[in-house]
Amino acid sequence: CEIVGIHGRDQVKVNSLAEEYEIPHVSLNARALLEETKPDFAFVGSPPSMHSEHIRLCIDRHIPVLCEKPLSLTSTEANQLAALAETSVATVRIAHHLRHQPGVKWIRSFLQTESCGKLKWGSMRWAFWLNETASNSQWKLRPQTGGPDAFFDAGIHVVDLLLHLLPLPSTVPLRW
Repeated sequence: CEIVGIHGRDQVKVNSLAEEYEIPHVSLNARALLEETKPDFAFVGSPPSMHSEHIRLCIDRHIPVLCEKPLSLTSTEANQLAALAETSVATVRIAHHLRHQPGVKWIRSFLQTESCGKLKWGSMRWAFWLNETASNSQWKLRPQTGGPDAFFDAGIHVVDLLLHLLPLPSTVPLRW
């Protein structure tokens, strides 16, 4: 695998990354970068408010995409992207890195073999302290770029792990 280009919003940062990792092409314009490099694959790691635009650029060029979560900030936009992806030859997938952690693999195996008996009820929580002064956290703190609440950045991990670790439930009781 060879990284052929990097897109970003800060010229100094993308130039620094390109130099550090010997990436030949940098651009603040995603469309121009895709036209110039014609990659076999794209990873979309931009803030969620930009995902739709970046995914559409790739789909239009038949470039497979691995998109950082969440796919979008609204269900309407997510459904539109899903419909577009269904009619495209380009595959679109969402990155859920926790599924590939050794501990998660062990938990899944443990639950599937019912080593502790049949699971009847479970609860999950995902939390971390966000350094609100860090430059890379600023988009997460604005609803228009990172989503209306912490679910879009952290909570989605819980939903993905539930879907990965457990069989689909026949009922979902609402308990508050």
